Amino acid sequence: MKIGFAGCGNMGKAMLKGLLTKGFADKSEVFVHTERRESMDKIKSEFGVNIMDSNADAAKESDIIILAIKPDKYKEVIKEIKKEIKAGSILLGITPALTIATMEKHLDRKDVLVARAMPNTPAMVMVGMTGISFSKRFDDGNKKVLMDLFASMGEVIEIDEGLMGAIGSLSGASPAYTYMLIEAMGEMGIQLGFKAKDAYRISAMAVMGSAKMVLESGDHPAILRDNVCSPNGTTIAGVNELEANGFKGNIQEAMLKSLKRFKDLEH
Repeated sequence: MKIGFAGCGNMGKAMLKGLLTKGFADKSEVFVHTERRESMDKIKSEFGVNIMDSNADAAKESDIIILAIKPDKYKEVIKEIKKEIKAGSILLGITPALTIATMEKHLDRKDVLVARAMPNTPAMVMVGMTGISFSKRFDDGNKKVLMDLFASMGEVIEIDEGLMGAIGSLSGASPAYTYMLIEAMGEMGIQLGFKAKDAYRISAMAVMGSAKMVLESGDHPAILRDNVCSPNGTTIAGVNELEANGFKGNIQEAMLKSLKRFKDLEH
């Protein structure tokens, strides 16, 4: 399966690392073009993939074309590559901004399949979470190709496109909030006497372990929380302080703000 990247920023590189590490594609089957030569040189050095002179050249070689570019470049790049994409190929957008219908309108081809996904950056370490939607022309076989691609980077779920903003808020943006939690915990760990590297590692391991407990136990997070809290103990004192300061509500408000921005951009 030959895969082309039109652009390859942070999310593109996360996807690239994931699919190569898990063997979804060999580096000889990946074709990348970015606007900056310096960026292409770094990608070539790090991943050993094929570097192309243009997005059109990358598209010409590929069975799946991933648009890993800024939203305001989508129309321009689709125009650049539309005549070079092979019939039966898949065009995949990963932006909050453009719907499948808008990408199909710019592409103006009935022989190319269009899909839209919302991955997140933990794809780089193979624990990503991706929501994906397909145009009506996709059959089960072509769906499986993209589902397998994202499964190589973590987990993937097919969703109605109307939920794309919701999954962008729930999994796309939430790593940033989690990093802030780890940062806050680590900073306090330093204040309490740990070396910085130890404080942040302890904090990150606590978050990773807690997430693993949710995934593997099947228990509601509230049950797992209560299991940590002894009556009149140390943990419940901290939990009560978080509740008093609107901890969960603040996170949920941040997610709603993220969703609103998503909807403002989408067209």
